[in-house]
Amino acid sequence: MTQQQDDTSRQRLEDKIQELLASLPEEDATAVASVLRGDTAATQEHQPAPEVSLINTPRSPEQKRRHGEVMEDEYQPLDIIRPEPETPSVLVEPDSDPNALPLDSLPPKPRANRPAWRCLASTFAGNGFHRNDTVMEWVRKGGFWLALITLTACLGYVMYTMWLLPTVTASRYEQVEAMYHEEDTQTVTEGTAYPTGMLRSFTDLYDANADVRGFIRFHASGTRDFLDIDYPIMKGSRYVDEDFYGHSNPNGTPFLDDRCAVDAAGQRPRVMLVYGNNSAAGGMFSGLNELVGSPYYARSAPLLTMSTLFETHTYQVFAVTITDENGETEDRGDMRRTQFADDADFLSFVQEVRLRSLFHYPVEVTAEDELLVLSTVASPSVSKLDNARLLVYARRMPEDAYVNTVAIVPNEQVVMPVQWYVEQELPIHPYYEEAASAAPDTSMTGE
Repeated sequence: MTQQQDDTSRQRLEDKIQELLASLPEEDATAVASVLRGDTAATQEHQPAPEVSLINTPRSPEQKRRHGEVMEDEYQPLDIIRPEPETPSVLVEPDSDPNALPLDSLPPKPRANRPAWRCLASTFAGNGFHRNDTVMEWVRKGGFWLALITLTACLGYVMYTMWLLPTVTASRYEQVEAMYHEEDTQTVTEGTAYPTGMLRSFTDLYDANADVRGFIRFHASGTRDFLDIDYPIMKGSRYVDEDFYGHSNPNGTPFLDDRCAVDAAGQRPRVMLVYGNNSAAGGMFSGLNELVGSPYYARSAPLLTMSTLFETHTYQVFAVTITDENGETEDRGDMRRTQFADDADFLSFVQEVRLRSLFHYPVEVTAEDELLVLSTVASPSVSKLDNARLLVYARRMPEDAYVNTVAIVPNEQVVMPVQWYVEQELPIHPYYEEAASAAPDTSMTGE
């Protein structure tokens, strides 16, 4: 082809390109023209188009460098930015990638939280018995179910004794208390089914249970009523584990000692001994244990009221003692005596009680006084003994008596049971070493 023909062909191609550019919008035509000219500065605001060489025009070295082409015998410039290789869509296996972490070193995928009932259901299902189980599997699953049954029974017993039973008992005795009409001080009409001379305040209680023999109220006047004693007094030791209606109840009901009879008007024992349980959930006489070691509590509970079927009296506390049921003989004294040979024997007993009292009470007790004694089990945490009893002694308060609670102070020389000193690793009280020490006559116990 001659030079003239080549120029003619080039001219025709140029004309067609001009016609094509004329048919395009102005911006597109400018961009295409810039590409054809090799001018990148004019296309900074546009996406670079593929480099299509429509015209095989030789490029100058400067144009080649501008487009990133490497010239012969020339190193590639470091400032030329090459496009990053595309990330493969297929994950590279750890074995084929030396920089990848092994699968066993990756953290486990977190498990979705399952409801508690699903966990329990799967546990129970996994411990079900199957025909093809081995002997060891039967033993293992049997142990699981036995432990589960035992745990359920224990939890049920604890809930029953510590929550359900105390709640039911408290509600029941609130109903019993409502049947005691303390404000009615009149006696019943003679010729009725009630004992002669009985107070009308006991009629509803007597109708419900003829074993009732009285009603006791003992409260603390401080910020907290730790005693809260409002219970009927029954006849017979069977009420140690029966409620007022005779139903089985480990809390029991306070009852009179069999030696203390108040079945008829005029029967007034010199010492009236009342027993009450120390229930684990509270109630009955359990609050008496809080008197130990607390002069504040002792000062807040100096008085109590005891009504028999025939009369009502207020009693004044004069002693709180702890006795060891396992060492009563060694301790030389029966702190639950109810009968005495004479007044001197009675006063000797009162003196023994004062020696063993945890507090000094400014209360004078004479030979003419009648005593009320409340007895309950002493908690090991307060008595430091395994089998001890806590006793609260009170005398019937005269009408002109004065209550001086400020003078109630701890007894620094209290005589405790012998075993108490052994448990505390303390020297025995000199009381036990004095052979001539005055001790009450225990020959008459009324038994």
